[in-house]
Amino acid sequence: MIVIPYLSDGGAERVASLWANYIATTDNDVKLLTYYKVDNEYTLDERVKRVNLTKNKESYNKISFFKKVRMIRNEICTYNPDVIIPFLSHTNIAVSLANKNKNCQVFQTIRNNPWVNPDKKMFRILRDFFIKKEKKVIVQNEEQASYFKSKKIKKYVVCNPVNPKISEIVKTNYQKIEKIVAVGRLHSQKNYPLMIKTIGLLLSKYKMNIKLDIYGDGPDAQLIQSEINNSKLNDYVTLKGRTSNILEIEKKYDAFLMTSNYEGFPNALLEAMAIGLPVFSTNCKTGPKNLINNNINGILIDAFDPEAIAKIIYDNNNQEKLEKMGKKARDDVFNKYSMEMSMKQLMNVISYE
Repeated sequence: MIVIPYLSDGGAERVASLWANYIATTDNDVKLLTYYKVDNEYTLDERVKRVNLTKNKESYNKISFFKKVRMIRNEICTYNPDVIIPFLSHTNIAVSLANKNKNCQVFQTIRNNPWVNPDKKMFRILRDFFIKKEKKVIVQNEEQASYFKSKKIKKYVVCNPVNPKISEIVKTNYQKIEKIVAVGRLHSQKNYPLMIKTIGLLLSKYKMNIKLDIYGDGPDAQLIQSEINNSKLNDYVTLKGRTSNILEIEKKYDAFLMTSNYEGFPNALLEAMAIGLPVFSTNCKTGPKNLINNNINGILIDAFDPEAIAKIIYDNNNQEKLEKMGKKARDDVFNKYSMEMSMKQLMNVISYE
């Protein structure tokens, strides 16, 4: 059984759908439990058994936390799974409380930087408590695994897979940087003000003819727009909102930029590399350095400073280098983070004794 609040919007949701679909192709029976249904959901294989706790987000929000736990417990008792994999910290906690079947293994998951996510310290303490209780956790990379010091906790690395369908999308036209794309939730984690200041410097100090388009939505949309307005960069930086065909759009850009304060295993960066887009990313915990071999298949930026980032982009604004990095990135990602590799890691977890 895989448990996740809903099946749209983010990287965890995308991975949950890919895992469920793959498990359904094996000899294993799989049930996907979501809290409610939303629009624009990721596609599920018809063999995946899908159940929603409630009809929609509004009805779900009216239910107390303990009633939600009881509802999850009822689903666990009805389905009687051998393994439960919950996604996201609050779901980890709820599932661990709900499960009373001693023969059912709960593999807690880490989908972001465990040092700082969840934002509230109390939730991090609770997450860590239940991971110690279950003694098993699935992480996305070794850096996340290093957070858990106890030898009693078994740590399993399962990388995010590249959706095989992305292999049909490839960037073919490379040139010097004029159009930069950023993709991600409009949230303080992504540090878009740093990105906007960087664009301002590329325009004013380095005299580059450059524009930035940011795709995504989130709680900080108005704050980011205010930053753009106050910087007088409305003609150069645009919030484009969400789109269903982002990769087809991305391949028309010259470079991808990520200025996150922290990450888990950034799917947006992974997919940009998969289509052959040259990428620039802050070297934040956790994820980017697992994907990027600096100056080979992308650029890692150690400084969280607009001056440093702008200079690195300017210094690497070379058509030949950008094309070489982009093509290398595509090859590396499909070799290291293929669906087959990720699913092999996952099935090793599921078959754990």
